[in-house]
Amino acid sequence: MHAFEPSSCTFACLSEALAGESVDLNQAALRDRSGSATLHAVAPGAGTNSPHRPHRPPAGSATGEVPTTTLDAHAAQAGLRQFALVKIDTEGHDLAVLRGARELLADRRISVAQFE
Repeated sequence: MHAFEPSSCTFACLSEALAGESVDLNQAALRDRSGSATLHAVAPGAGTNSPHRPHRPPAGSATGEVPTTTLDAHAAQAGLRQFALVKIDTEGHDLAVLRGARELLADRRISVAQFE
């Protein structure tokens, strides 16, 4: 399993929960290009933290830059040939993740894509 989580708080929780498991954890956001992007954190560990700015940011919300990569780039770097399942839960940023998997999709190397 390969997991991506850009929020440092959520990444720490994920790392603790999966300690000792055979998981490749990446503190980065998947999107359509590698580099960096702004993450709008509504609250630490919130399930609604997103690259999209909230219409009415609540008190205590914050923004920060996070590293980004594409699924195509990660697959090439990790030597991954096939994905049985790609689960995407990116709070409205799903299309950018799919664009970053253009080669994998064109080569039919993703068997199933699931969206939250």
